[in-house]
Amino acid sequence: VRYKGDPERTQGLVSLDNSKNFNFGSNQDFSISVKIKKGFTKNRSRGDYFYQWPSVLGKRENSGRGAGNPGWDFSLFYQGWRFFASGGPNWGDGTEIGGLDFSGDTWHDLTIVVEKKADGFRYVRSYTDGVLGVTNRNGGSVSAPSATEVKLDGQPNLDNAAPVRVGYSGGEIDGDYGNINVNLAEFKIFKVALPDAVVKQYACDPTMDSSHPYYDYLVGYWHLNEGSGSLMKDLGPFESNMTLQGTYVWDSFTDLLCSPSVTALGTLVPKNSDLPAQIISWFNIPRQESWGLDGKVWISK
Repeated sequence: VRYKGDPERTQGLVSLDNSKNFNFGSNQDFSISVKIKKGFTKNRSRGDYFYQWPSVLGKRENSGRGAGNPGWDFSLFYQGWRFFASGGPNWGDGTEIGGLDFSGDTWHDLTIVVEKKADGFRYVRSYTDGVLGVTNRNGGSVSAPSATEVKLDGQPNLDNAAPVRVGYSGGEIDGDYGNINVNLAEFKIFKVALPDAVVKQYACDPTMDSSHPYYDYLVGYWHLNEGSGSLMKDLGPFESNMTLQGTYVWDSFTDLLCSPSVTALGTLVPKNSDLPAQIISWFNIPRQESWGLDGKVWISK
């Protein structure tokens, strides 16, 4: 599904009753990740993929932080994204934590980890494609991100009565610059703070199974790829299925959720050194070690 802003207002919602399972109070660690592909913004005068403030998923009544608006959002911001969060005593209007910039028209992984540490404070780590980085805190900027976690002041508690949502939300939207046009996939919520190495290792995986070291801490997992109908299944323990609302069309696509890196590309396609080995294999000639052929056979028959 391509999630759009006005007038389509495409969104998927978990029922209010099931959404209570995703309130984590003031002490519970948690992690949230999603795959996203940005399409052209409605007003492209500042760039094809320039967005200003719109939420693409979250759990709160309206997007944007504020003392009377507890919850959290993943929001697009300029060429990058931000994690908006608010709620709880002694925290004012909450916070917004800037993630790294990422390109449009290709898939990327966005992950947030919230962890309460021994000092009694909660810390947030923001990852873009598995890379830790913040662009508006701890001395970080868009051109020189800070690879650090962000300490949250006060006693944050993001609990609320709003549904878990993907897609459109009202709230802080800057006209046509805030009119979303995105694809989403692989939305996961864990009831644990994922370690840095795990986020990095699995950022490029197109799906997840029980071999994941923190699979048992999974509380919500939506592929978002059913292909038809209005129901999007939750594979987590609460079976908190989403219902699509607004105007939507299921897209069929064949692009990779995560493209191979340049360094890995050579292992995925034949090279010149593979040609002799391949030809010899076709003629069923046993390869001799003395020939010094180190090529790979790609097709055995």
